[in-house]
Order: sequence, then C-alpha cells, then structure tokens
Amino acid sequence: MTDVRDALREVWDDEPDRYPSGPDPLPAVRARLRRRRRLQAVAVALALCTVVGLGVFTVVTAGRPAPAPQVAAPAGPAVPELRGLPAYLRPADPAEAVLRMARPQAVPSGDRVAYEGAGPVIRVVAVFDFEAALGLPGVPREVTVATVAQVLATDDVATSTAYLSAWLPDGRTLFVSVTGDTPQVRAATLDALVEANLG
Repeated sequence: MTDVRDALREVWDDEPDRYPSGPDPLPAVRARLRRRRRLQAVAVALALCTVVGLGVFTVVTAGRPAPAPQVAAPAGPAVPELRGLPAYLRPADPAEAVLRMARPQAVPSGDRVAYEGAGPVIRVVAVFDFEAALGLPGVPREVTVATVAQVLATDDVATSTAYLSAWLPDGRTLFVSVTGDTPQVRAATLDALVEANLG
C-alpha cells in the first residue's frame, strides 16, 4: 500500500496545479469501497434469506390440508316470503314482473317479490317496507278481512289490477298488486293475502 501512496505523491508533486492539495484521498476511497462491499453483502444475504424463507414456507404449507372454502353471506337482507298465494303462482324476477305491469310507476321502491303463473291470477307483486306512500290507481274497495293494519285497497278495471297498501302498528309496511281476470278474483286474492300476511 505504501508504493501506491508513493506513486500518488510523485504525481502530485510533479504537477501541483493539476491535482488538489489536501488530505490523503486513499483512506476515503478505501472507506467508500468498504461501504459498497458491505451493502452488496447485506443485499446478497437478504436475497438468500428470502429464497430460503419462501422454500421453508412452501414445504411447511404443502403438508397441511387446504382450508375449507368460505361460504359467502347473502348480499343483502332476506326478503320476507308472501303467504296466501294461489298454488299455481311461481316466483318471478321482480324487476321484470314490474315492467310487464300496465302501470309500473304505481309500484313503490322497497324489498320486492313477484309471482307469476297461468290461471285466474296472472301476477302478484309485493313490496315489503316500501319507501313512499303512493296514491293507488283505481276505485277504492273495502277489505272484508279483519286486520290490525291500516289498509287502502283499490281496483283498477282498466288494467285488471287490484292494489293494496298496508301499514302495521310496528312500523312495517306492505304493498301488493294483483293482476287477474275479474274483480271478484282480484278481491278474493287480496283478501287471502291480507289474512295470511296481515291478520
């Protein structure tokens, strides 16, 4: 190492203006090289630890059985089931059933269920906990079944649909529309639904 110093001193002494004067640069160069080597060693050690750690993790987890798949929870609250329906009605898509109605704007927003079938009653759409108390189209009719709820029932002959809005004392609400052949069939179906769901 001394011959390197001697060679550097000779060069500095020959051309003093070309090279800066001051402390010996060799210790600073050695320190910089040491730091670079240390950083490289740390980087290599870290890479090796990562590879070895992943290998050990893979070996350990390969021997364990796979966990049971998680069952997804339903996306929203379950919509209550409408009771008292004619036996031939089957569940239908509520959005499509409402669009097939003569007056879809009469159906309020809320938790909707729909049933459709071939028979005297073609379609029943119910909305649980509806959000807007809408006026109902048609002529008011009397509900002949005793109920604890306050009800408003109408029959719209032009669209062959009967409507019912009900407000229960506990705060729940129910809207029902029944599309059927005759006013008597619609009235009987509404009364059966009121008795089964609101009685």
